[in-house]
Amino acid sequence: ANSALAAVYHVPTEEYPTIQSAINACADSDTVVIAPGTYRGLGNYSINFNGKPITVRSTDPTDPQIVNTTIIDCEGKGRGFVFDTWENPDSILTGLTITNGDGMVGGAIYSYINSSPSITNCVIRNNSALFGGGIACINGNSYPVITNCQIIANSASFGGGGVYCNGASPKIASCVISGNAAPDGGAIYSHNAGNPVIVNCTISGNVASNSAGAIYCYKSSDMTVTNSILWDDTAPYASEVMVGNSGAATSIHISYCNIQGHDENVIAESGCTID
Repeated sequence: ANSALAAVYHVPTEEYPTIQSAINACADSDTVVIAPGTYRGLGNYSINFNGKPITVRSTDPTDPQIVNTTIIDCEGKGRGFVFDTWENPDSILTGLTITNGDGMVGGAIYSYINSSPSITNCVIRNNSALFGGGIACINGNSYPVITNCQIIANSASFGGGGVYCNGASPKIASCVISGNAAPDGGAIYSHNAGNPVIVNCTISGNVASNSAGAIYCYKSSDMTVTNSILWDDTAPYASEVMVGNSGAATSIHISYCNIQGHDENVIAESGCTID
């Protein structure tokens, strides 16, 4: 669609009472604008962009008060948003709070193979999953860009309380990842040849009951962490960073970061590298 002719769909209206109904009406380059309020029930969880290069946003994604009061409450019935249809960076989700999401993989947001959405200015709070309590990025050719988000107080039963990467390579920039919990990788868990990039993030107050309060890298993952603060994360083993050996080369590249306890809280098993 010609962006000059792009339509704007407002939710809620009589014609578009749910977020999904407005997305379903969109053509390429259209926008869905969601009024402040709490959105529940069918059409307001497990929301799917269906591959469309559209923007779904609050009335003002740059106003924290608007973001905090434009709430997708999944009520534990499913995830908030699903990207699984070849979405590209022009599929933009911005300025919403997503809470009480629940999924096997990805409590609030699930980005699957070949999907690379842009997620900005969102609050992702109190969601849960087996893997990736907040966000899960799965399989190759998945390059989501997650910017200026707060990923807070999410939990996973296995790995990645905040963010879980399985073979995917998201860029996570200028985010706060705090108060999340999982057995491994309280904040972030990456494995199976994922290459996440973490830049300008604050990762603090996350908890792992086993290892890596902040970041767990495993099984040929190759992660880069730059200009970030890793502080006050806790775990019985490697309170900040753990690079685990599964028989496949695994590495993490850390530069210009402030890590509490420095080397004593950053552990690499034999055959793994930290530089």
